[in-house]
Amino acid sequence: MISRDNGNTLTMVRDPSKYHSQTESLLTEEERNSEYHLVKWNNLAGLTDWGYQRLPNKSLKKCQLIEGAFDGTILPKNLRANRSLTVFRKAFCRPVTLQFVRDTVGKQGLQQYEYKFDDNMFGVGETNECFCYKNKCVKGFQSIAPCYYGMPITLSQPHYLNADEAILKTVNGMNPNVEQHGSSCIIQPLVGAPLSGNMKIQVNIDVGQTIGNHKTVPFNNMQVPLFWVEITTAEMPTLMIITLHMLCNALPIILEIIKYLLGLGGLAMISGSALYILLKTPVRIPGRISFSNSEYVPFPIISIPSDLLDKCEKRMSLK
Repeated sequence: MISRDNGNTLTMVRDPSKYHSQTESLLTEEERNSEYHLVKWNNLAGLTDWGYQRLPNKSLKKCQLIEGAFDGTILPKNLRANRSLTVFRKAFCRPVTLQFVRDTVGKQGLQQYEYKFDDNMFGVGETNECFCYKNKCVKGFQSIAPCYYGMPITLSQPHYLNADEAILKTVNGMNPNVEQHGSSCIIQPLVGAPLSGNMKIQVNIDVGQTIGNHKTVPFNNMQVPLFWVEITTAEMPTLMIITLHMLCNALPIILEIIKYLLGLGGLAMISGSALYILLKTPVRIPGRISFSNSEYVPFPIISIPSDLLDKCEKRMSLK
């Protein structure tokens, strides 16, 4: 199944502000502005396996798109808590949703977001109506026949977890348990790095209605389980853990310290420069003041012409 991811062309966007989507009306603002989201798979924004290429734009539905999803290996930085992530792998034959569970601190001392498969991942409803093979949708099961040469294969969670109760009763020994059969994914939100993953998936045969073979009649219209697999990621290398610690824990503190040190350094330079100028600039104070200097007049002197004084005396005498 994994080989189905090979030999395909994947296009993702690094700078969303420079990319204009033709289907942006179907995407949320957060999906459009996320780094590293997929925009094309084999040069199309949707899956031809589900008839994307044959549909006019006005008939498109969001569930038919792979645009806005992620490939699961590269995720945007500074992930928002409570945000669900859509992941597309060709092996699933469709995008699937990872549901936010909680914000925790892992054993490595790193902040981490825990995700799980959406409980309604293979449910019946508007979000999955695009993936009803031959107009048939069964709660808890996803047909992958369009991607695998028409073979009647369906995917489900192990032991029919979150599947239709009626189908669960058709097979003995099914004991679905979230702890044992659920899938999870751990992501470091600051850098968008997947830290660990645990995916569990079950492969079934959709028998359908058989005719002419009495041995298959008891299995008519049943989802017959074949096997289920668990895929996990290995422990992260020590060097990678140290690098993430530096990026996520140490670097923000170092940057804050540098910011305050630069501020204090700038203030000290300004204060020191002002003090230096104040102390080093010479101030000259004259030793004595000479009143004989014609350029220095302590009181203003106004010269009055003598003829004007005579006129004033005459007027005073007449009075």
